[in-house]
Amino acid sequence: MATIRSTSLAVIGVTAALLAGCGSSGNDGSASSSQQQQFVVADALIAPVDFLQKNVDTFKDALRARVEAAGKRVTFKDFNAQGQVSNVATIDNQIANLDPDLVYAVGTPLVVGYVQQDPQTPMVFGAMTDPVGAKLADSLEQPGANATGTTDGVPAATTLDLVKQVLPDAKTIGTVINNSEANSTAQVDALKAEAAKRGMDVQVKAVVSTGDVASAIRALHVDALVVLADNTVFSALATVSQTARELKLPTFTPAGASNAEQGILVGYGVDYAELGRRAGAQAASILLDGKDAGSVPVQGLATGAPLVVGLNAATAKAIGVELPADLRKDASKVYDG
Repeated sequence: MATIRSTSLAVIGVTAALLAGCGSSGNDGSASSSQQQQFVVADALIAPVDFLQKNVDTFKDALRARVEAAGKRVTFKDFNAQGQVSNVATIDNQIANLDPDLVYAVGTPLVVGYVQQDPQTPMVFGAMTDPVGAKLADSLEQPGANATGTTDGVPAATTLDLVKQVLPDAKTIGTVINNSEANSTAQVDALKAEAAKRGMDVQVKAVVSTGDVASAIRALHVDALVVLADNTVFSALATVSQTARELKLPTFTPAGASNAEQGILVGYGVDYAELGRRAGAQAASILLDGKDAGSVPVQGLATGAPLVVGLNAATAKAIGVELPADLRKDASKVYDG
């Protein structure tokens, strides 16, 4: 981890291309007085997805509280790739021109791209499914290099346990991913390995953009659809839910319980707001305490972040699936509408 640079930074002019494809909103930190140290933090989001935005919001709230309690100030510069991987390079370049004190990025392409471009600025990644597999961390306990953060990784065994709990006779699982996302391919590999142990098969359809998602789902011939934490697919979550309902295809996603509200039959995963708070604490330890990012352990299920489950009873009724009573009892939320 490099030492943190405290700089006097100018607000960049966002180019027309960035405005058209990416979008950057203003900062939400107040001006610092001449006696107060001010940090500039760039936060970048891969897609305008509610639970990911909540993660960013809680990160900012947690970091701001810690910084202001220390008598200092923090200014945030916001970027959003709008679900398009093609926007990532532009955003990474804009952030590099800012020369921020720290970068918080949610979305593997943003994280990987920026670390490759600027390995000197401390990085905190948010809700990254497989930071070790993406070579952003040597291990979860000692990430090394100049990055740490949180992981939303859910074991493939948990996914298949839930599938079998709802669909005891399920034999074939389907999923749709963008192969350019390292996290997505790692999740598929883990799902295939676990399925093989259970005598189950996994069908995978690749997409390049959100416009490919519906046709990819329709091309599957499976008992259940597992919606992995793929940024391209999640940018079309409404399409996923609608298409699966039309096909009477049960849907499961390890990307968070709140996705059940969007029509997914069973949503489960780490609490993304909690991950944001933990990431804010990590960033504070880097900015305020001078810790090297690589020495700060990655946070997730293994470090006590809670696993929560959400169910959609309306979807269950529409596709003719009965949700087990014990699963209903354990769920944090059952959506009936």
